[in-house]
Amino acid sequence: MIPRALILLACAALLCACPHKPSDDLAQHLQPTATIPQSSPLLTYDSFHLGMSNLEVAQKFNAPSGKGKGFKRGVEDYGDVRNQIIDFDPLKGQPMRRVVLRLYQDKLAKLVDRRDHLSGKQAAEWLAALKKTYGAPKAETLPGAEWLWGDPQELSLTYTQDNRSPSDMTATVVLEHKPTADAAENYLHYRASKGQ
Repeated sequence: MIPRALILLACAALLCACPHKPSDDLAQHLQPTATIPQSSPLLTYDSFHLGMSNLEVAQKFNAPSGKGKGFKRGVEDYGDVRNQIIDFDPLKGQPMRRVVLRLYQDKLAKLVDRRDHLSGKQAAEWLAALKKTYGAPKAETLPGAEWLWGDPQELSLTYTQDNRSPSDMTATVVLEHKPTADAAENYLHYRASKGQ
């Protein structure tokens, strides 16, 4: 006969080995409060579109051993959240460029396109291209430095430039579906609270 203490110890070990399932309230907190819309001009940026899967990103930026043609791609995996980081090879006279894609439950929720060492002319051309693609911004949230398209609580694109020097600027585009991006952040906080 198996001693009762050994049975209790085995049960405790099994409980510890089982992944912790979030409560219903928490599970709801980890789901986006709205789905990514099916149609909007703001869904696409460059060769990316919100809602694209990890497989679509990997196919578009095929990088065996992390190196593709003209770029390097790395992946940070946190369960339901995956960051795909694309560093483009430097080209003479062009800014350094890094694109960070945050996918949640296999859907692109947020994109950050950062360019360093732009000239004032290059920054102005980038902003002009955005205006041509998306129309007039909804708001200039920081005069001469930040422009917003869309609704920052739902689907938005923000362009920000630092203006520190007319010959050495940094600028970023952030495209996000906020409900999905927020759910991804909540998920990461939940994982951190569990020591994962």
